[in-house]
Amino acid sequence: MYLLSSAGDYRTKDPRFGGGAQAWDMLGTWDGWWYQQIALHGYDPQLVPVPGATGLITLEGNSAAFFPLYPALIRMVMAVTGLGPYGAGLLVSITASRSYAGYVLFELGVP
Repeated sequence: MYLLSSAGDYRTKDPRFGGGAQAWDMLGTWDGWWYQQIALHGYDPQLVPVPGATGLITLEGNSAAFFPLYPALIRMVMAVTGLGPYGAGLLVSITASRSYAGYVLFELGVP
């Protein structure tokens, strides 16, 4: 976070694409934005073609590309705790990370 704060260019970027008022706002951008939108509004089934596009990417960004477990957990945590999508997403991510780290340490036999 210190490097982000010292660079400061995140303040000039769109909040959806790596920007925000504070350095920690970066955690809710890019894919985080998509997951928050799915948790709030569900999946949008509309596939919009990019005009004149050829090759691998011929569709505009779409929520269908994202696995449903994470947004479902965000939505559940929002309902239980009253947190917003950003706070619920952080709580889910931190809890999952700590749980997995504990599992790995247990499997390695670390006390």
